[in-house]
Amino acid sequence: MPVKSRLFVSQTKNVMHRELANLFALLKSIGLFSNYPLIIKTYIEIAEVYQKNNAYGKALHYYKLALRFQDKYLPNNPIQKVGLFSLLGDLYFLQKDKDLGLDCYLNALTLLRKYDPNKNNHIEYLLKIGRLYYNNNKMGKALLLFHEALQILTSCKNKQDFLYIAIAYDFLGKIYLAMHDFKHANYYFVKCLEIQTEFKLFAEIADTYDNFGDLALLENKLTAASINYNFALDIRKGLNLSSAFLAKSYHNLGKLCKANKEFEKAITNLNLALKFMNTSSAFSLELALTYRELADVYYALTQDKSQQSLLTRTHRLHFSYLKKVIFILNLIDPKGDLIIECFQEMGIYYKSYNLLQESLKNFLKAINYQEINMRDSPKLANNYEHIADIYVEQKRTSLALKYYIRAYDIKKIFVAENVTTVELKQLETKIHQQQANNSTKAYFI
Repeated sequence: MPVKSRLFVSQTKNVMHRELANLFALLKSIGLFSNYPLIIKTYIEIAEVYQKNNAYGKALHYYKLALRFQDKYLPNNPIQKVGLFSLLGDLYFLQKDKDLGLDCYLNALTLLRKYDPNKNNHIEYLLKIGRLYYNNNKMGKALLLFHEALQILTSCKNKQDFLYIAIAYDFLGKIYLAMHDFKHANYYFVKCLEIQTEFKLFAEIADTYDNFGDLALLENKLTAASINYNFALDIRKGLNLSSAFLAKSYHNLGKLCKANKEFEKAITNLNLALKFMNTSSAFSLELALTYRELADVYYALTQDKSQQSLLTRTHRLHFSYLKKVIFILNLIDPKGDLIIECFQEMGIYYKSYNLLQESLKNFLKAINYQEINMRDSPKLANNYEHIADIYVEQKRTSLALKYYIRAYDIKKIFVAENVTTVELKQLETKIHQQQANNSTKAYFI
């Protein structure tokens, strides 16, 4: 880098905390105000310094300045914006703003599709965005992107391409598994395993055997699930992998024992998973999911008549683990589906103890997320109905009627799919009862 450029970078980094006007004055004083690529590069470097120091707000400010400069002074170089959008996306994810992060990655991919004929450069973004769609439960969109990546990779020539193909196969298998298309899920897991075996990717092979275990578990083939989960565990032990990998295996074995109604074994395995997690990580989605499994196990125990003498304890533990899940998810994934399920379950828990106001709070939290993320779904309708039931108990008939009608309007849309006509008739009866009790006589057909 020329002396003037080095001086520029050094000086601008030293004035990071000054006003933007001072920065422009400096640029003019050293004759580099028109060197737009250098200005953009420096904005990015300043942003990166702030980002490394966890000053995300200031980092975002300078990334956006770089983007504005790019748009204003170098509009004929759109490909250069790809990297900027990627950096912005990464920063938004650090700020837990997944929606804006995803938008940035999509902007980068859009620019590549429009201006970069070399489709190999698209692969990284296709896989990244596909993974995000998968994590957000948008399986249809994820499916399209991973298939697009595979089409580009058909003429692969090197090891990295094969590794990308394995990633695409892995996620396609998981997507089809989530869609309960077990035949296609198995096909892609097998294809993934072939590549992993060829390149001796033993840690990844263990992950794929976990996937086979998940597939068998969903098909209720518990023996096959056990074989696959234990094989994955043996691989991880043999490789002397970090405790986080062992935690994953014990988590899966806990799931299996729960499905097999071996609740004590499930608790033992899930606690082993927690033990290994606590030595390797702080709050994580994996930790939340393990707490969620423990909550499910203790809930199952509350339904077990042979465990009635322990009912208070199991209720308390079920409740305690649900609260832990919510606490973690509020930190790492406050808009995800899992936190909605937990709020709903907390609502049901409080309702069972006739703690109606606490129950109402949790159901309202659940629908707050659902109305944003899952508008017009049977689950949202169910929560509306729960809320209406509580208002009936509280003799707040106008509000009860309002939420029953909301539930009805959604459920009648799904009557051929997830909602039975019996459910709909029961809801109609509730509405008419509340209309009879409500002096305002809200309109309903």
